[in-house]
Amino acid sequence: MTVSEYATRFSELARHAPALVPTVREQVRRFIEGLDYDLKICMTRELQSDTLFQQVVEISRMLERVMYEERESKEAKRSRNYGGFCGFYFASSIHHGGCSGSRSA
Repeated sequence: MTVSEYATRFSELARHAPALVPTVREQVRRFIEGLDYDLKICMTRELQSDTLFQQVVEISRMLERVMYEERESKEAKRSRNYGGFCGFYFASSIHHGGCSGSRSA
C-alpha cells in the first residue's frame, strides 16, 4: 500500500474513532507508527515537532518517492552489470544453450 492509500484509509478510520486520536500529535504518532519500517525511521523527527498531519503525509509521500527512485536506480545498475555476461564459460555455453542472448539465430 502506498503512503497515499494508507493516509486516505487512516484518515477515514480516524474520523470514525476520534477517541483514538484526540490530538494532532497523537494522530501523527499513530500514522507514523503504521508506516513501513524505512519510512518510519525517516519520520521519527516529526514525532518531536508540532508538524501538522497533512505535512507529515506530504513528507512521507516525498520520502516514499525518493526511496522508490533509489531502488529503481539500483535495479537498473544491477541489471546493466549482470545482464548478458556469461563469464568464463562463454565458448562452451554457445554449444550447450547457455547465455541465450549471445547466440545468433
